Amino acid sequence: MEKEFVITKDLYEAGLYLSLGFVLEKIEVVKENNHLTSQIIISGLGIKKKQIDYLNGEATGNIINFRRNLKRLKALVYAEQKKAKQGGVQ
Repeated sequence: MEKEFVITKDLYEAGLYLSLGFVLEKIEVVKENNHLTSQIIISGLGIKKKQIDYLNGEATGNIINFRRNLKRLKALVYAEQKKAKQGGVQ
């Protein structure tokens, strides 16, 4: 079975996937509508099914793990955006 990927800009969605044990592959900072935004790339077997569950409002998980992962993810996204601002994202 091939590794699956999800690309999202939704911190809550990404935090859920991380709390379920999926892997943060990369945070890409892009300029969109004259503002910096982050695309979060997460991978793992079965992540597409979890994305469908999330989008249908059927996602479940451990709220403590979710909160910890969301906090960590926010810090990583902020750090990447700060680096991008200093480096001049096009």
